[in-house]
Amino acid sequence: MGVHTKQLRGYHILDDETALSAYKGLVNRAMLASGRAYTYDQGASGSPDGVLTLGATGKGSGLWRARVQQAVNLRDYITVPSGQNATSQVQKAVNYCIATGRSLYVPGGPDIYIANVLINNSLTIFGDSNRSVFALAEDDAYCFVIDTLNQTCLRDVFMVSPPSYGLNTGGMYVTGGNSYSVIDNCFFLNCQQSIHLHNAAFQTIKNNRFLAGRYGVWVENQPHPDGGDSIIEKNKFCGNSLASIFYRSSGGLMVYKNKFLPHNGVENGVAFNMTLAPGAQTVDLFIQQNSIESYTNYGIILQMGAGSQFYDVLISQNQIVDYSANPTNTNIAINGDGGTLENVFVTDNILKNKGDAIYANNVNGFLSTDNIIDSFPSLNLTNTRAYNLTNTVTNHKVFGNIQKRQALADILPNGDGTNLVAYGASQSLSSGQKVQARTNIGAMTVSDLKLSAVTTGSGVQYAPILTLPGSSGASYDGSIVEVALGGYSSNAKKVLTINVGQRDAFIANAICQGDNGAPGKVVAYQNADNSTTLYAVVDSYMEVGVFYIKTVQSTPVTTLALSSSTPTGTLIYDSSVTKPNLEVGSDFVRAGGNMIPSVLEKAGAPSTTDIPDKSWRLVDNTSDGSVKLYYNKGGTLKSVTLS
Repeated sequence: MGVHTKQLRGYHILDDETALSAYKGLVNRAMLASGRAYTYDQGASGSPDGVLTLGATGKGSGLWRARVQQAVNLRDYITVPSGQNATSQVQKAVNYCIATGRSLYVPGGPDIYIANVLINNSLTIFGDSNRSVFALAEDDAYCFVIDTLNQTCLRDVFMVSPPSYGLNTGGMYVTGGNSYSVIDNCFFLNCQQSIHLHNAAFQTIKNNRFLAGRYGVWVENQPHPDGGDSIIEKNKFCGNSLASIFYRSSGGLMVYKNKFLPHNGVENGVAFNMTLAPGAQTVDLFIQQNSIESYTNYGIILQMGAGSQFYDVLISQNQIVDYSANPTNTNIAINGDGGTLENVFVTDNILKNKGDAIYANNVNGFLSTDNIIDSFPSLNLTNTRAYNLTNTVTNHKVFGNIQKRQALADILPNGDGTNLVAYGASQSLSSGQKVQARTNIGAMTVSDLKLSAVTTGSGVQYAPILTLPGSSGASYDGSIVEVALGGYSSNAKKVLTINVGQRDAFIANAICQGDNGAPGKVVAYQNADNSTTLYAVVDSYMEVGVFYIKTVQSTPVTTLALSSSTPTGTLIYDSSVTKPNLEVGSDFVRAGGNMIPSVLEKAGAPSTTDIPDKSWRLVDNTSDGSVKLYYNKGGTLKSVTLS
């Protein structure tokens, strides 16, 4: 009798009686190798669900049978040639696994073509990562449709839409009130919507890759605050042309530790686009620790729909760097028009901008703090601006940020605690793009608009800063304005705190930190209508910053407009002529222009440059050891020897 063999998962089984004895010795090894135990069934025929069969060569009838012990091997169900539609076979395997409570295993191998395979109960599908490929078999379809309340887990598989279908297909459609499902370590390529959540809550989407599609994850749940609470974490989005994450409606959503990158020169669309559906109600959105390096128009945008409501948004610890070709992209844009948007907190982010770093409109409750905002020092950008907040942003604070290389001044509503500007000493950009190392402080009172400007090389220039009303004989409390003046070339700097008011006539007094004789001053001109305008006066390449501490019956300006034209009207005040009440320098103190005595150590006698007119000073002569008190009387030094 000839001996014939049948290969079974790497083991040779002999025919006839020899096969039965061989089976007894191999059953355990076959079980380990294939996850199955094979038995001989003399009366078996057909191919029942969940049963693998091998013809019993040499027997008149019967089959070798192996019932799956744990996971079902999907490829044991697929009978169509590679490249043909296998939807019915995959659906059969899915149905069997759901019915028996088993998982579905997808070994590596040829692409499996499917369309809209329905998962209507709890199921786990897992594969061998990018060797386990599902390809769309039809246009305008998804690979899998999850329509069940129960948890489903999909991990370690690859889903692709063939190029012949374009971008009209999807990977996963999750609906039916599905809850607590997990999509982990999967790869989605060339899909219209790689994952579409529609009426699905408490989803976990993690460790996936979304490449060269239109939308990565589309979130569209019930329009009420409890219709979501999902997590999108540690995914990589590359070259998704419309939006990597598109958010229409949901409850709380956490977007955490994701990476957004270009792909073969193709930029992502908006990295995170929250364009709410009409009437959507959403609370508790967390966008944290993401790295966004590629986007079109916006890194993150939140846009309300008609009648929509959005409460409590935290955007924190993200890195948003605009490497795109668009010169006016916005890192973060928040627009409450059309709905109700409240309580937005933007903190601890690193933003590298080409246009506005942060834009906000129609928000009630906006706080932005501890962000680092910078542009690109080698590009000489002209549109960079740290903050662009419209007057419809209410109950807001902006403070504690570091802002560098911003070409345009912030646009900020009155009443927040923002940006008394202290400039850095270096200038890596053009004169209109002075490096700004901003030190922000909190609000002091009701009127605290802050302005800053850097002059160009055009000689003396005037910038209006405050206008007082023109009624003759008026009597009202003063306004307090702080003006910081810095000489870019000389590096001489001073700060004037000026109290101006009206007591039948214009009155003003000042305190100067720094040398009052250094470049820059404040003047006042009385106009034809008896109103009075204060001007900051600066020279070429000087810096000026204005901080309104208090304004009463006076009008501050909204921007600093520099002009080389001398103001019209009558000059009635000049801070360089009317000596400040107190002047404090690095080595002197003056009251009313007169120096308060201080000790000068000098080798030899002092000169009138050491002691201004009508001032006196103690001089310790290190040459002869004498100590004398000197007084400057009209340019002549008088002295008294003390020791």
